[in-house]
Amino acid sequence: MNMESNLNKEAYKSKNTDGIVIQKEGRYYVSVDGGSSLLEVSSRVGRLAKIGTSIRDKLGEYSTKSIIRQKYEKSHCHSTTLALLGLLGPNEYWGNVYNEHIDILENYNKYESVTELKDYIRDIIGDSILISQIAYIQEDTFVNDTQVLHTFLVLGFDDKKNCICIEKQGSGTDSFRIVRIEDIFDSSPGIGYFYKEMSWAFKKV
Repeated sequence: MNMESNLNKEAYKSKNTDGIVIQKEGRYYVSVDGGSSLLEVSSRVGRLAKIGTSIRDKLGEYSTKSIIRQKYEKSHCHSTTLALLGLLGPNEYWGNVYNEHIDILENYNKYESVTELKDYIRDIIGDSILISQIAYIQEDTFVNDTQVLHTFLVLGFDDKKNCICIEKQGSGTDSFRIVRIEDIFDSSPGIGYFYKEMSWAFKKV
């Protein structure tokens, strides 16, 4: 049995629908479908993703006074992304930073469909990963304001051509997720709009 088959067999033990991380022989893989398709990621992203998914899966076992639970709940989408990129240390990660370290991205665009969005990502990503921000942009005669709503990483395409992303949906008990780009595109922060209605920007990192 080859290495990939062993990885898949191990991954099927997990039923979590928010993605899993598999570590094998010093290498890290992420999957959105229980391991039938895999994407290899860097050791930095893999290690932190493994910690994040482990805490997520056991969150209910931690007391509300637990330091681990408190740190998880203080983290949000932007700080999680910065930590995954190695731009925040362990103490900074849990702070209430938002627009530090990464400037608001430029060249925001709207996409009519997730297919159009995936085609754009495929054209630019190459062997890199992308930081992405979703924003509400108000443009009129007097105001040009960009309000960043969400930050996450695009990790690449797995062997089933799924565009794989990693995010923490928000602060509190919101989930740390490894998901398809469709899952973000079609989701709503719960305040009356969907991300697919907003503007998106990407930058290689």
